[in-house]
Amino acid sequence: MELMIKGLTVYKNTYKTTNVFAYTTNGIPGLEIKIGSKNSKILREKIIYLTRKSQLPIPLKRYVICVEEEDKILKKEELKWLELPILILYWNMANALSISSLDNCLCGGQVSIDGIVKPLSISGKYLHFFNSHNCEKVWKIITGRGQIECLGLVRLPVEEILHLPLVEKQIKIKSIGS
Repeated sequence: MELMIKGLTVYKNTYKTTNVFAYTTNGIPGLEIKIGSKNSKILREKIIYLTRKSQLPIPLKRYVICVEEEDKILKKEELKWLELPILILYWNMANALSISSLDNCLCGGQVSIDGIVKPLSISGKYLHFFNSHNCEKVWKIITGRGQIECLGLVRLPVEEILHLPLVEKQIKIKSIGS
C-alpha cells in the first residue's frame, strides 16, 4: 500500500506545504520515519506510544513514512506540525482509519503524549489563495472546527477521524511560503 498527504507546517508566520508519503512492505515488521536525511526516533516512539495507548491492532508489516524536504531543511519548529499527518498516514495504512484517499488532503498539527490534537488551520493570505481562481483544484483540509471553508478548501473534521481530544486554538499567520 502507498499513500501520500500534503503536510502543512508554519514557521515565523509563514505556511509551507511538504510531501509526506508512506508505504508498507512484508519485510521486518516495524515503523520507520525518515525526515530528509535523518531518522526521527523520538517522533517514531511517540507514534508507537499513542498507537499502543489507543489499543489499535496494527498488522505486522514494515511501515515506512518519509517527509520530502526538497530545497530547504525543515526546522524543529516546523517538524512538530507534521505529527498529525504522520499519525494519520500510519493509522490509515494499518487499517485503523478508513480514509479512501489522502492525495488531495492538507494536514498539519501536533499530537501530545496524552493524545490531545492541536490541528493547524489556514487563515490570512493563504486562505485567500484557496478562495481565488489561482487555486486550480479543491483541497480537503484535515483540521478542527475553526477552519473556514471556501472555493478551493473543504474541511474534513479531525475530531471525527481520530476520536482523540482536540484543542481548538487557531493560529494566525500573515504570509505565504512555498
